[in-house]
Order: sequence, then structure tokens, then C-alpha cells
Amino acid sequence: MRAAHLARDAGVTRQAIAQVVADLEQLEIVEQILDPTDARAKIVRYTPFGTRGYRRALTVFADLEREAGRTIGSDRISALKQDLHRPASIGPP
Repeated sequence: MRAAHLARDAGVTRQAIAQVVADLEQLEIVEQILDPTDARAKIVRYTPFGTRGYRRALTVFADLEREAGRTIGSDRISALKQDLHRPASIGPP
């Protein structure tokens, strides 16, 4: 995905995403390649190392969710997930 799209989806500036991408590149989690549809643009994608880490994180989060479900119940986990998917209001009420 292009960095501009990442910024839009995350609700942050392009400059903020550029810093995050630079940091993740340094950690070899992502890389930037030329966009085959537009030579002026770059696409940010996971490296093989980043892909392995992402898959591992999904497994860990699934394990945590199961454990939390056993502790507080699956209904509360479902409600929490719904709450986390709601857009957060920014600024004072």
C-alpha cells in the first residue's frame, strides 16, 4: 500500500507515516518498492521477516483472546472488540 493510503487509513499525516515507515524499514519489517502502476510512487510492503512477525503476532493475539475469553467470558470479549472498532472522538468533549 502507498504511504499516503496508510496515512489516510490511520488518520495521521503523511509525515507521521513516513517516520513510522522509516523506523520499520530500519528494523527490516517493511520495505518500499516502486509502484509498478506509477513510477513516481512507492509501495510499502512487509519483508519476509515482517510477514513472519505479523503471522506470529496474529497467533499470539488469538491465544490472548482465547485466554481472556476464559477469564471474563466471550460475550465481554465480543463487546470489547466492537468498542475498539468504533472511531474514537478526537479532542475535548
